[in-house]
Amino acid sequence: MDNTLSNKEASNKQGIDKQSVYKKFPYASIEPLLVHFDLSEQALEHVKPQMPPAEALAQLWTQQLYIDAINLLAYSLPRRESIWWACQCLTLRQAVFSEVQIACLDNAKLWLQDPVEVLRRRAEYYAKRLGSDCGPGWLALAVFWNGSGSIIASGEPEVMPKPFLYAAAVAGAVNLTGVKPEQSETVLSEYYRRVFDSGLDIASGGQGVLSADMLTENRLSVGDEENEQILAEETTMDEEV
Repeated sequence: MDNTLSNKEASNKQGIDKQSVYKKFPYASIEPLLVHFDLSEQALEHVKPQMPPAEALAQLWTQQLYIDAINLLAYSLPRRESIWWACQCLTLRQAVFSEVQIACLDNAKLWLQDPVEVLRRRAEYYAKRLGSDCGPGWLALAVFWNGSGSIIASGEPEVMPKPFLYAAAVAGAVNLTGVKPEQSETVLSEYYRRVFDSGLDIASGGQGVLSADMLTENRLSVGDEENEQILAEETTMDEEV
């Protein structure tokens, strides 16, 4: 049985097979996840805490409650897989990212391959530099808040992130990347479909790989002078870490 959303389904409300077993979902129901985040009131009309993640996602997808579904996927996947998924989703739109946003995405991918502290702290730098108004900024926070180290300055008493704080950042990254920079409704629908394909493939044990050439958009124009300044700051920061 295919555990991913089929690209060939006639309906644009492709359903998730409620009987499929997604082995990467560690929880039998979404109830323990709802302690850490809230679904919208509209979502709660269709989803019950006792539902398995796959069934809850099916309901959200069918009702086209895509933001709620992305939030639930971010929390349902294990930590590393959730951040990996965010990286794939952002790769889908990297053609419209600035050079610094792409560098931030690349740093997250490097951290996934080698989760060392220097890369986590570099993510902290990107989070501060990019802010919370873009997907890459939230991805940087997901890496920084992953739970492997303190979330305050080096040398200060250790403060660990709250459980699932990384998942909140993953959800922010994936949702915000869909709408910033703004894209047409047609492309946005394609974005949602592809990120769900990816997330469910990861949940079933696959890689969920997405590539930038799946969406054709214009690159976001960011001044070369600004990019050079930011990248120079990054080099200085690397030397200090």
